[in-house]
Amino acid sequence: MNDWLPVLRLARTHLLVLGGILLLMLALYFGSAHIRDLLSAELAAQQAEVSAQQENQVQKQKDLDNLQLNIKRFRALQQRGLVGPARREEWVEQLLISRKQLGLPDTLAYHLKPPARLKPEGALEQAAGGTGQDAASDAPLAHDLEFELRDIHEEEVLALLEDYGRKVNGRFRVQSCELTEATATGLMAKCVLRFFTLPGKAAGPTSTPQ
Repeated sequence: MNDWLPVLRLARTHLLVLGGILLLMLALYFGSAHIRDLLSAELAAQQAEVSAQQENQVQKQKDLDNLQLNIKRFRALQQRGLVGPARREEWVEQLLISRKQLGLPDTLAYHLKPPARLKPEGALEQAAGGTGQDAASDAPLAHDLEFELRDIHEEEVLALLEDYGRKVNGRFRVQSCELTEATATGLMAKCVLRFFTLPGKAAGPTSTPQ
C-alpha cells in the first residue's frame, strides 16, 4: 500500500482533473436530458397550439362559408320579395298590368287587406294598426289580395294567374278561386291570393274598387 502512495501523490492532480471531468460530464448529461425534456414538452405544447389554431381556422372558414351562403340566401329572399318591406302597391299594379296585357275584360275589382300576423297554427291575427309595422313581432305576415273579374272564362283566369305569378315581385299562393254566375259573356271569378313576407315595414293597405 505504501508503494502506491508516491504514485497517488504524483497522479493526484490528474485524478482530480479526471474527477472534475466526470462530474462535468454527468452534469452535462443530466442537464441536457432535462433541457431535452423541457424542449420536448415545449415543442409538444406548440404543436398542440398550432393544431388547435388550425382547427379553429378550419371552423372559422366553415362559419364564414355558412355566413356567406346565408347572406346569398337572404338576398335571394329579398329579391323575391319574401323578406323586407312588403311591396303591396307593386302587387296591385302588376295585377292591373297582367290583366291589360292579356286583353282581359276591364271588369277587375280588387281589395288588398291589411297585413296579418301568421300564427304557428296557421291562423291569422290582425297586425297592430293594420300596417304590419309592429316591431315587437317577428312573425311572418300574410297579405290577402282579393279580386273579382267578370265576363271571363276559366282558361283566361288560369292564364292571368300564371302570368301574374311569373312577373309579380313576391310569392303568393292561391288561397281560393271561385267561378260563378255563368252568363253568355262568361263567368264571375272571385280569387284570393295570399302573399307572405318576413317581417318588414309594409306599405299601408291599398283598397280601391275599380
